[in-house]
Amino acid sequence: TELAESASAVASAIRVPSTADRVVLAAAEGDPVAAFVPTATTLDGCAEELLAWIGRTLPRVVGAFLTDADGLPIATHGVHPEYVGICAALIGTMSIIRNEIHRDSRRVALTLRPGEVLQLIAENTASGEIALGLVAVDSLQDEVLDEVVAAMKVLVRKIGDTT
Repeated sequence: TELAESASAVASAIRVPSTADRVVLAAAEGDPVAAFVPTATTLDGCAEELLAWIGRTLPRVVGAFLTDADGLPIATHGVHPEYVGICAALIGTMSIIRNEIHRDSRRVALTLRPGEVLQLIAENTASGEIALGLVAVDSLQDEVLDEVVAAMKVLVRKIGDTT
């Protein structure tokens, strides 16, 4: 029974990608899934399009926001204002980790409460850092976050910044 309990614990710790994860991963493998292609010409417009793309592509994400380096919102969708407010502190912490510990820390996950995880992704632009916050029912896999980072880079290129 001890062996069975141990096997059960290991089995429950293994996370199988959800359908939403597989949809995004399929896009990386060339299957027909809509890529992020902004049509707006302003940062605000492109940011809104990015959040809409996330909403269509990642149904486990229940809210999202994009902020500048100071944590000021550029666009938000379905998130509590206080979640956006803690973004500046998290961006600062990630910067300290990069500078002091010499780790390229551009992602952080924070469990807000059961069934609600805030994942923050930072991206450099010519005019400073931007951060994308995703509030999901659980942590998203790195491969999925890589796709979101690729979409952020498209946004940065579209608005004329270079990374």
